[in-house]
Amino acid sequence: MPRLLFNFKCENEHVTAHLVNTEIREMECDECGALATRQLSAPHFPIRQGVDPDMPTAAWKWEKMQRSKNREQVSDTNNTRYLDDK
Repeated sequence: MPRLLFNFKCENEHVTAHLVNTEIREMECDECGALATRQLSAPHFPIRQGVDPDMPTAAWKWEKMQRSKNREQVSDTNNTRYLDDK
């Protein structure tokens, strides 16, 4: 079985990281000896070689739309500069 790094948390709120087999779900807490259960963690998706890390994302699209909306909200009647103009 492959070994991966997981966080384990006991009932006393101690969190420890261990490199364990993927089938391990519980282990003894290093700090207090209580039963510690494996915690869910955020996935990690490495960028493959040859993929541009500056590729546009949905977040960038949203940000661009928000800037556009803000630009429209800035009234031309009060002669204020657009947010993108600095």
